[in-house]
Amino acid sequence: MSTGSASPRSPDGAERVQYVIDIVDAAARDLLTHRGVDDTLDLVVKGALQAVPGAAQAGVSLVSRSGAVTTCAPTDEVVRDLDEMQARLREGPCVDAIFEERQVTVPDLDADTQRWPRFAETAVQRGFRSMVAFQLFSDPGSAGALNLYAPRPDAFDELALEIGALFASHAAIALFGAQHAENIGQALATRDLIARAKGIVMARYGLGDADAFSLLVRTANDRRIKLVELARGLNEDVAAGTTPRV
Repeated sequence: MSTGSASPRSPDGAERVQYVIDIVDAAARDLLTHRGVDDTLDLVVKGALQAVPGAAQAGVSLVSRSGAVTTCAPTDEVVRDLDEMQARLREGPCVDAIFEERQVTVPDLDADTQRWPRFAETAVQRGFRSMVAFQLFSDPGSAGALNLYAPRPDAFDELALEIGALFASHAAIALFGAQHAENIGQALATRDLIARAKGIVMARYGLGDADAFSLLVRTANDRRIKLVELARGLNEDVAAGTTPRV
């Protein structure tokens, strides 16, 4: 397990502001490129370890529209275990950051067992003494947190928290953009799939555009499947050289 880097000398005033901006800019530069969600998540955790002094391990927790909390891109299996434990128990800094607070800092997990008794004890046993979780976004269906772990107590000083909060803001924007692009891509793929299925029905049954679409909708309802599933099946039938049936 990485031991994390010691915090650098803390600059003051304008020098401090510029220092924070420079650190975050260097770590977040790759986030500005257009990538998929998984690649963006990997860049987020790697960038966090690069940017935030004291951070030894990192992970991201995301909440689906169903309310399930998923562990993403952990830098180590122990992070996966701890993030999944928090999700399962609904207890821990990352859960509080997702649903209640924008930032949850734990200077010493060994001294803070009353707030999260089961999680804190396990985290200490697994080699971590301090942690900070930053809320990424809190909209329904798109909540999430960036979780940073360190093996020593008081690993995250004021400068580290400033850098972490600013980096988390960059990460949230990048993740939102990646998710939005992925959703658009999926929507376009679904539209094209249904359009091809409609063309198959029009050619086979001599129907017009509207009637072919209505037949697809009725068939999907009768079979109790989604329209896109029916469309995918018709396209697969044609690709396999079999007669599509609606």
